[in-house]
Amino acid sequence: MDVILLTIIGFGIRLSACTSLYFWKLNIIAEVSRLDVTLTHLIGMKLRTVPPRRVLNALILLRAAGIESVSLDQPECHYPAGGN
Repeated sequence: MDVILLTIIGFGIRLSACTSLYFWKLNIIAEVSRLDVTLTHLIGMKLRTVPPRRVLNALILLRAAGIESVSLDQPECHYPAGGN
């Protein structure tokens, strides 16, 4: 019984560590690119089935092209609407 409980706890810890590393990595990418994106935005995107990396890449390309008027919400809403 103890082995099963420890296995479940260990699996839960590994799963949460991998998940948090994924979001921290995306947050570092956003900070380096000087985007105004928080961890809660990234987690919210993932919960709404919007790929956060795709939205971040689009925002980075827009900023590199000199287009500052596009906010985080616009590409995030564009993706589930079928935009590519």
